[in-house]
Amino acid sequence: MDETRGALPAVGPGRASWRHLAYVMTGVLLLCALFWALLVAPAQAFTVQGGTNAQRAHVDQVIKACALWYANTDSELRALGPVKVVFAQMDGVSGYSKPGVIYINSSLQPGEALSELVAHEWSHQIWYSLGPKWWQKWSQVSGAGSFAGAGAWRQDPAENFAECAKIALWSSEYSLRDYAVTDLAVTDPGTLRDWLALARYANKCPFADLGPSVMPTSSSQDELAAAAGYVYAQGIMQGVSDTAFRADAPLTRRQLATICERAGLSCPVAWRYDFGAATRGEVRDTVAGLTWNGESWSEAITRGQMARLVWRSR
Repeated sequence: MDETRGALPAVGPGRASWRHLAYVMTGVLLLCALFWALLVAPAQAFTVQGGTNAQRAHVDQVIKACALWYANTDSELRALGPVKVVFAQMDGVSGYSKPGVIYINSSLQPGEALSELVAHEWSHQIWYSLGPKWWQKWSQVSGAGSFAGAGAWRQDPAENFAECAKIALWSSEYSLRDYAVTDLAVTDPGTLRDWLALARYANKCPFADLGPSVMPTSSSQDELAAAAGYVYAQGIMQGVSDTAFRADAPLTRRQLATICERAGLSCPVAWRYDFGAATRGEVRDTVAGLTWNGESWSEAITRGQMARLVWRSR
């Protein structure tokens, strides 16, 4: 007797069971993939409530046109979380901001006035994310409140910043004026963008020995903190520990080769196998694209100096 015959009736249901299990597993994997995609997707930096579809679409367009990648703001607002943009009925006010919320008069329709307002109020949210140290620094940079005869815009650093940022971070399509409505002395866009990059990366610096959040600080201290924040965020340099950068520690040529490779800078191939300390002069003469503002070429180049050079070459 063929013993396989007795097993034949079981083949059909067995195959069906395996197919059913395969379908279930495929569904589970698809759900997991969807869930993972939602987790790893960049967080939306803002939500829009109220208003018409056209108004909400216009707000979305203006915010995403900011020269700073809008999605970054969500993580940089710290405890504030994503910004809410709320359309509401308001008497005599076009709009205003408070930390984490922008209120817009629902009577404003898509167009120039709404573009100006959204850009201005989003600039306020950038201002809030910087923190008190940088609010004070901005007052110094822009001269806000520096003399009694100034107009209201100059007296208010937050408004000063918002007007300047609107010009520096949006194209003329979204910002119709290249000057404020009063006597505000507008900081040129390049200066503002440089200053804003410095402030944002100093805020990213995790190293306590650089004191990035301490006031007052010099411009040199601020640049070092920003440079360390930048090379750390970009994966170019790490600290000697989670909280210490050791800016004064000398670098070997092997370490420099690794830094240059990560930063996209060229250097001699032989440095990869050289554990000797490198001098400032050697780096100046062999690594192109760096901006120097000092001498002492025979001295060993330090971690802090290299971080600054990478920061300036970004």
